[in-house]
Amino acid sequence: MKNDDQKKSNSAGSSEAEGGAEREAEQEIAKELNALSRALMNVHRSLLRFQKEVYEGLEGVPLTPYNVLNLSLTHPDFEWLRMLSTLIAKIDETVDEDGAVLADFQPEVTATLRAIFIDETQHVTFKNRFKLALASDPSLYLEFSELRKFLPK
Repeated sequence: MKNDDQKKSNSAGSSEAEGGAEREAEQEIAKELNALSRALMNVHRSLLRFQKEVYEGLEGVPLTPYNVLNLSLTHPDFEWLRMLSTLIAKIDETVDEDGAVLADFQPEVTATLRAIFIDETQHVTFKNRFKLALASDPSLYLEFSELRKFLPK
């Protein structure tokens, strides 16, 4: 009888330890994803500013923040930025979602980052405009260097 009680006690203690370790791992992943989201937002903000300046130069009309928001959602010249907007929103929603298994979400984020920033055969328009933005805005290098920490090798 005593052995059975000890086994149950050990089993419960083991389950609690595993649950605690899983929670800690999920919290660490959430922390990393939040940092990635912030880095993506900084890069996105600079790229949006770049695209705004290009648009203003072509159209000869200054844009209000409302105009920029509207164009970023609807205009073809801003379409190349939407994949970053979508990724940021998806990361933030998943991290904030109760019961989300972040370890299962990480490979999807890694694959998306690889497609956007690394794989030269995908998202060519994004990469070309990104290079133009880098050439015109040296501060984007600093923001991108922070984002690089999260990119898959």
